[in-house]
Amino acid sequence: MLNLQFTMPKNLMSTLNALIKKFSPNFTTDGKVLLCKICEKSVSFHRKFLVVQHIESATHQKALKRNQEKKSQMFLCDSVNQDRKSDYFAEMVEAFVSANIPFWKLENKTFASFLAKYTGKETPSESTLRKNYVKVTYDNMMDYIRKQLNDKLIWVSMDETIDLRGRYVANAVVGILSSNKEDCKVYLVNSQILEKVNHNTIAAFFDDSLKLISENFDRSKVLLLVTDAAPYMIKAARGLQVLYSKMIHVTCVAHGLHRLVEYIRQYYQNIDNWVGNLKKIFIKAPSRVQIFKEVAPDLALPPKPVITRWGTWISTVNYSNENLTYLEDILRHLNDDVTSVNLCKLISSNPIFKNNLAFISGNYGYLPEILDILQKRNALLTESFSLLDKTVKSINEVKGHQGEEVSLKMQNILANNKGLEILRQIALIHAGEYIETHYSPKEITAFKYAPLVSCEVERSFSVYKDLLTCKRTNLSNENLKYHMVIACNTK
Repeated sequence: MLNLQFTMPKNLMSTLNALIKKFSPNFTTDGKVLLCKICEKSVSFHRKFLVVQHIESATHQKALKRNQEKKSQMFLCDSVNQDRKSDYFAEMVEAFVSANIPFWKLENKTFASFLAKYTGKETPSESTLRKNYVKVTYDNMMDYIRKQLNDKLIWVSMDETIDLRGRYVANAVVGILSSNKEDCKVYLVNSQILEKVNHNTIAAFFDDSLKLISENFDRSKVLLLVTDAAPYMIKAARGLQVLYSKMIHVTCVAHGLHRLVEYIRQYYQNIDNWVGNLKKIFIKAPSRVQIFKEVAPDLALPPKPVITRWGTWISTVNYSNENLTYLEDILRHLNDDVTSVNLCKLISSNPIFKNNLAFISGNYGYLPEILDILQKRNALLTESFSLLDKTVKSINEVKGHQGEEVSLKMQNILANNKGLEILRQIALIHAGEYIETHYSPKEITAFKYAPLVSCEVERSFSVYKDLLTCKRTNLSNENLKYHMVIACNTK
């Protein structure tokens, strides 16, 4: 009898386990009875046919159908909610990156609750967006760019700079060449940290950038490359032209005019000293600014020239030439203990200074306006060359030794820009002249709005500067690239 009581639970458990294994997942057990999870009741299990009979009963079948419908609805709702949440998070990444809002702003509880209240959606954490959605948004953006550039004739512009962490950063933009102005879109396709800058790394960067568009990119589609006139850029372009046989390399015309202005600046040291010290006088000096406003209430403060901003030095020369009388009066009211004030007084007292000021402003004062016009997007190629030719003519007409020196410098700049003459031939065809060329009619037509400047890639560096501030230096190289591509192409 004792043996019987000992063995029965063992047989009971083995029977239950066998039935659950056969009819799972709709059955379970508590060790004593067999439970149907669908009908939520116990089932006789001493005979196998009793379990089968329960499964085939109308009550169980109806309950099973209801359960399946419920599961299907729950799965559909979860799927829809998940898709909506994913779309919301992805669009949030695009909006935040485009507006240059750091993701860590989401950790602010007031901001997070504000978003949740008025969107009715969960506010993600900074790490969720960075780890799960930045790469997805970047991939979506690159897919869009690939579709836009698919089978199009294109031009490329690339340049490099040094960021606040001392790294070499190279950017590459790609634009569509088309006779339809509306189709001439421009996209940043790559932003990369380079270990060093030379013709080899630049050439490799160019090739890598085009591979992002297509692994088997048709090199005959690249018709124009615009860069600055740095020696390593010219050497890299020369090597790339072996592979990209139809590509014309042009060095930026605006860069060339800026180099001309730099030559003038170095030639006239007294004017340069005046411009530099005039800037110093009113920077972070509210008391001197107040005196300026009291003495000349209707006069704007002097421009603050930056060497890397094209034409700002000449603009300051123009301002000084027009308002020298007012500026000298203001200087007389300022404290003599300030070095920059004393230097400006000393420079302005020299008659040669006034002659040089008049010479530069009278003969080259129009250059900032020319630079502004050249930087406009989608300018006609014929109009760009017409403007350039008029500018060169004006420069060549300046008389005297100084004028001849500046004219010679301009000629050297243009002579070193080999591709410019090829592009000029195409512009002449657009102007109705007969020129022999190896380009097809379709390709010639596509050059209608071809750029002579590399301003688009320079603008991307402005975005980079805004993105990588002293508070955001921990962005990885990959995330920096993702942010740049998203930010530049959503603006």
